[in-house]
Amino acid sequence: MFADPFFFDVQDAPPVLQMELIDLQCNSELKAKFREMNRKVDMLGQFLRELTHSLPELSRMFKRTMCLFGSTYLCGKPFSTLRFNKSKYRSRLTDDHLQAILRV
Repeated sequence: MFADPFFFDVQDAPPVLQMELIDLQCNSELKAKFREMNRKVDMLGQFLRELTHSLPELSRMFKRTMCLFGSTYLCGKPFSTLRFNKSKYRSRLTDDHLQAILRV
């Protein structure tokens, strides 16, 4: 539903979102804006902001889905930093050094 709400089957959506999804799929103006902004990933947030007034439940669901990506990235970043720092190229690092690096 998040990738392309205009071709998502309404019956597969939660009952709370079904009416708003139907309204969204029938709105040709919003469909054109979505197609235009979907090509530019940074503009997708602007499209979602416009949905806030007319489709509040759908907008809330989209915002929750978009927040997942940023928080997942922030959770995984320290582990990739740790793995990089504890590689064969930096084998002299101790656990105390690694804790200090993660703190920074």
